[in-house]
Amino acid sequence: MPTTYRYRFLASLALAHHAVCHLVKPHANWQAEASLRELAHHVPGVIYLYLLRPDGSSCFPYASEGIFDVYGVTPRQVVDDATPVFAVLDPDDLERIRQSIYDSAKNLSIWHLEYHAHHPTKGWIWLEGRATPRRLEDGAVLWHGFIADISRRKHHEAVLAEQARQFQASNADLEQFAYAVSHDMRQPLRMVSSYLQLLERSLSDRLQEDEQEFLSFALDGARRMDSMIVSLLEYSRVGRKTSPKRLLSTRETLDEALAFLQPDITQSGAVIRISGEWPSAYVSRDEMVRLFQNLIGNALKYHEVTDVPQIAVESRQQKNQWQVKIRDQGIGINPAHIERLFKVFSRLQARSRFEGCGVGLALCRRIVQHHDGEIGVHSEGEGLGSTFWFSLPLLQTEAEKAEDVC
Repeated sequence: MPTTYRYRFLASLALAHHAVCHLVKPHANWQAEASLRELAHHVPGVIYLYLLRPDGSSCFPYASEGIFDVYGVTPRQVVDDATPVFAVLDPDDLERIRQSIYDSAKNLSIWHLEYHAHHPTKGWIWLEGRATPRRLEDGAVLWHGFIADISRRKHHEAVLAEQARQFQASNADLEQFAYAVSHDMRQPLRMVSSYLQLLERSLSDRLQEDEQEFLSFALDGARRMDSMIVSLLEYSRVGRKTSPKRLLSTRETLDEALAFLQPDITQSGAVIRISGEWPSAYVSRDEMVRLFQNLIGNALKYHEVTDVPQIAVESRQQKNQWQVKIRDQGIGINPAHIERLFKVFSRLQARSRFEGCGVGLALCRRIVQHHDGEIGVHSEGEGLGSTFWFSLPLLQTEAEKAEDVC
């Protein structure tokens, strides 16, 4: 419970306890009552006692002056009958409020609700109430608690929700734009590559050595551009064109990725050790396979030619998180350059030494973010190997559950 609400709640408990004592003990300490009333005067909202009688009628035996700020009525107006309060409640919320009161009375559970009311000067406002019930000897139920105006908080929540919606819509538009541009760019690029190849075949015996080199540069540039566009297409598909999330065996996704990498594993003679606990997780199969392909593929690629890749893949479950580490003994990373690794089209190694277009790790980061996880890397420096890690929630998030219901 937030600090302010906890303060209000504790204050309400103290005042309500005293009020109950006053109801049954006429000679209660009036000085203490005055102090508690003064405290209630300074607490935002209303501190109150609400009584539900066995015949279904109700009243507020005690309510602080703050009830006027909440409902627009005075304590005297509701001391015998709560009807003036129910008269200002939103008709659309009324049945829900009555049912929540009934459930709290039946189970003697804490009553907690957010609802609308119409204040005579403020108009429609949002209220939040919380109260603890107690059954009396005659079968009535007495609650002591507080109600506060949360309209400002609800306004801020609505503004944030709208900003989030606009951001998601803008992000979706940008992703669709990137996908469309990338897809449409491939066709003219393929034509350029095709005609360059035709020129190379038809003019190969007539071109000077430097002219042939120029043509090779043009062809290589076209191929690299096509590779970058394909990578950009994959990047834009994450969360849009991939398989939906469902509960899967994480070990199966690793095995599928290793099957795709088998030619590279065989060619390099790599030794891959797999260990740890491999739980089931709520993930997209396509994206998990691609994540393992990229991370293990990098461990196979970035090593000295004379070395045999040594790779360790470790998995563990910690509470509701699935954590994976992929260690290699490859070329390592300068710690000063680690922040650049996960950016699109960012490369740390010369293309002449290692092929690639600099999208693989950016794609990994996007996949992990799509799963509400985290990704990172640790390396002591160049020549000292690297450890890439990621952590994902095992189960659906509340937002994902809400989307499934919708």
